Amino acid sequence: MPELAELWDAVQRLRLDTGGVVWIEGEPGIGKSSLVAAAAHVGRELGCQVSEGVADQLAHPPLLGVLLDCLDIRPRSTDPHRARIAAFLTDRRPVLDLADASHATAAVEMVVALVDELCTAGPMMLLVDDVQWADDASIDVCRRLVSIAAHLPLLLVLSYRPGSHRSTVRRLRDVALRRDVIRVPLGPLAPDSVRDLLAALVGVPPGGGLVRLAAQAAGNPLFLRELVESLVREDLLDIGAQAEVRDSVVGVVPRSLAAALEGRLSSVPAGTVELMRKAALLGGEFTVTELAALLGRPAIDFSADLQEAVTAGILVEAGPRMRFRHPLLRQALYDGMPAALRAALHLDVAQALESASVEPQRVAQHLLASGVVGDRWARRWLAEAGPVQAGWAPHLAAELLRREVDHDTGEQGDHWPRLSGAPWPPESRLLRRTRWGGC
Repeated sequence: MPELAELWDAVQRLRLDTGGVVWIEGEPGIGKSSLVAAAAHVGRELGCQVSEGVADQLAHPPLLGVLLDCLDIRPRSTDPHRARIAAFLTDRRPVLDLADASHATAAVEMVVALVDELCTAGPMMLLVDDVQWADDASIDVCRRLVSIAAHLPLLLVLSYRPGSHRSTVRRLRDVALRRDVIRVPLGPLAPDSVRDLLAALVGVPPGGGLVRLAAQAAGNPLFLRELVESLVREDLLDIGAQAEVRDSVVGVVPRSLAAALEGRLSSVPAGTVELMRKAALLGGEFTVTELAALLGRPAIDFSADLQEAVTAGILVEAGPRMRFRHPLLRQALYDGMPAALRAALHLDVAQALESASVEPQRVAQHLLASGVVGDRWARRWLAEAGPVQAGWAPHLAAELLRREVDHDTGEQGDHWPRLSGAPWPPESRLLRRTRWGGC
C-alpha cells in the first residue's frame, strides 16, 4: 500500500529527529481512519511517543476537546504541565470560549508549549482524525504546529474530510498545503483491490453477481464492508466455493445497508438530504433542469443545497449532467421512500419533464417506473408521443402500450382510441404486434 509506505518513511525520518506534517484527505469511508490508526501503530512499533485523538461531530465542541483527549490533559494528571493546563481550563470554564479571545489564546499557547516540551523527551507523533470537526481552538493549535513541526522531532498527522465551510478549517488546510507537507489523497479502491477486500470479508472468492453489486460502492471500503455485512446479516449471500448473491438482491439495497448509508448523511444539512431524495427519483444521472422541473422551482432556489451535495461528495459533475457518486447511496435514498410514494412521485416526474419539453424517452422511463395504468394524462401523452418514442426505444414504448391494453376496460375516454390507430413508424412493428398480444 503506497500510502502506508509514505507514512513509514515519514516515521523513519522522525526517528532521526526530522519532523513534518502528513495531510490525509478523502471522502467518508475511504479509509482515512484506518490509515491514521496504522500510522499510530507504526510509530509505537518504532519507539515514538504517540498521542492520537478523533474529533467528534458536535454542534458545539468543547474548547480544545480533541487535544485534551489526545494529550491526556486531566486535572489529576501526574504531569505538572498537563495539570496546570487542566486547572486553567477548569478555573476559566464559565467564561472560556472563543468570544473571550485572550483566554482562548492563552489556552492555545499552553498546549503548543506542552507539545514543544514533550518533543524534548524524544520523537513524537500527534495524530488528529477528522480534524474538520475539531473546535476552533484545537484548529488553531494544529495550525501553529504545522508551522513549527519541521523544526521539532514532531510528526503531525491530520485527516480531513472535504466539504467544511468553517473559515478556521479552510485556513488550516491552506496553511498545511502551502508548506512542504506529505499529502496523502485517498481515492477509490481499484477493481482488483475490491475483489481482494470482498474475498477477505467473506472468506472465499467473490462470484460475479457479488462483484457487480459491489461495483455500486464505487470503490469505497466502508460501503463495501457495510454491503457484505448487510448481505450476511439478512441471509442474502450464498457462500460455497464462491460467495454469490441471491437473485432477489439484484437492484435492491438490503434494508440494514440502506439505513447505514443514510446514516452517513448525518453531517449533511436536512435540506440537502431531502433534495437528494428527490433527485434519486431522476436516476443515477440527471440535469439541473430536470430537477427544477420536478421541484417546480427555479434552480437558484436550491442551488445552495445542490452545491452542498457536490461539496459533500454526494454528487459529481458528468459533463452537462450531475451524477450520484455512489450508486449504492442513490439506491438507498430511493429505496428509503415507501413504494406507493415512489410510484406517485414518478408520475409527477413524468408530467414535470413533459411540461419542460424533456426528451420523450426520459418521460417514458418515469411513466413506466410509476406503474400507473389508466391515467388520462398518461394515455394522452402515449397517444401523442408514442409514435416518436417507438422509433427511439420500441421495447419501452411497447411495454407502456401493453400495460395500457391489458388494463383496457372499454371506458377510456377520448384519448385511448387514438392509441390503436396512431401512426406508428415502420420500425415499431413490436408495438403493433403488442396490440394483439404478439410480443
